[in-house]
Amino acid sequence: FQKHLWDQPAWVSDFNSTMAQVCAGGVPLPYEVHLGQTFFRLGKKRKMMDVTLCFPKFAGAGPREEIGHYNVVVRIIHSAEKKPSKAHEQGPLSSRPVCSL
Repeated sequence: FQKHLWDQPAWVSDFNSTMAQVCAGGVPLPYEVHLGQTFFRLGKKRKMMDVTLCFPKFAGAGPREEIGHYNVVVRIIHSAEKKPSKAHEQGPLSSRPVCSL
């Protein structure tokens, strides 16, 4: 996943900071954080996608015991780049899910 991020160090730093808060009990679980527009590498091009991280509750034992098996859901939505067609100009721009990890 990280190899596709345009600015890997900044993204990983932000993720690690949020994960530290989750492990310390600093945020109530489940916790969702919207990161907004994020650039991804697609070959030599970059593509802007909307990213949200979802941190589920721990199964029971807690972060220290479960961290090795803890999964964070990354929801990536393809950002609309083109103007809507005449038929859709009245309504909001639509987006479609690209993948969920």
